Amino acid sequence: MFRRLIIFLGLLLFLLIAAAAWNIRQAGKPMNADEIPQWKLIQETQDSILLQSVAEPDRKTEAFLAGPSDRFGCDTLIMLAGAETGPDFFQLSPEIVEKANTILLIQPFQNFAKYLEKPEDINGWGIFDWWNLPHRFRKEYLQNLGAMKALIDYIQSKASAGRSRFSGRVVLAGGSAGAPVPAMITGFYPEKVSGLMIIFGFTNIKAVINNEIYRQGLIRLKITDSEEGLQFSIQRGFLKFLGTVFSVILGNMLKYGDIELYLSGIKNTPIHFINGDHDHLISDETYLPMWEAAPEPKSETWLKGGHIDPSNPKEVKRIINLMDQWAESKNLRLCQN
Repeated sequence: MFRRLIIFLGLLLFLLIAAAAWNIRQAGKPMNADEIPQWKLIQETQDSILLQSVAEPDRKTEAFLAGPSDRFGCDTLIMLAGAETGPDFFQLSPEIVEKANTILLIQPFQNFAKYLEKPEDINGWGIFDWWNLPHRFRKEYLQNLGAMKALIDYIQSKASAGRSRFSGRVVLAGGSAGAPVPAMITGFYPEKVSGLMIIFGFTNIKAVINNEIYRQGLIRLKITDSEEGLQFSIQRGFLKFLGTVFSVILGNMLKYGDIELYLSGIKNTPIHFINGDHDHLISDETYLPMWEAAPEPKSETWLKGGHIDPSNPKEVKRIINLMDQWAESKNLRLCQN
């Protein structure tokens, strides 16, 4: 009887693990254009645009706009930003943002990410809430695509309607964990995008998480990868185990963020990569898949240093300048007058 109970419990545990793995893989499937939720513009001023979800009107996000006020038919660079970034960003390089239209789109997903920052935010969660979390992440991430698509549609509709500040030509740019969003939009709608920039982007989320858990663990434990001794070996072995477990779970849950999944459908749109030569998130396994998947014309710039620090104004200004230089080299920072 006891043996049968053990077998039954083992089988039940196996089925639960299999169901959880299936659920995570379903949530991590590559995204497609049909999933993108509808957003619309509800307010525009000279320096900002307010966007709203059609299905969920309480969802809103803002796009900050800068550009020459006395010119029309100007190309537009759309950059994806975090929730803490505001219009002050434009003051870092005012001479550049005034060449043509520059838009900083605050990604709606950041509101959900901030909601999960504190342990008390999830204290009341039940089993269903945890089961649904991978799909909630996916749904929230899709809002970024909906907002960016609505912004592009608005710009191009204004351009086609007649004399406007917009030319209709759009360059998309996203950095770090935000890089998949413009890559997805470009892959789904290559005819709408004239240029794509991936700034300090990475792919193979599973490898990134595995490497980061190990790297951060070494820092927290104040040990190195080469120290000898049984204690150090055990500590490193435990970090590698944690990295493997969490990278399998989160890597499959967020697999839709692997950028190379969306690049093969792009045709005749130039793609530019900007990277740091000592970026701890970049390695052959986290960079080469998207570089090799990107069709021509493509190019890359390697900067001295590590991963971009958005809190460092000098570093951000350097990146803005490089983005502007590349767009200009492709004749994508022009105005008609």
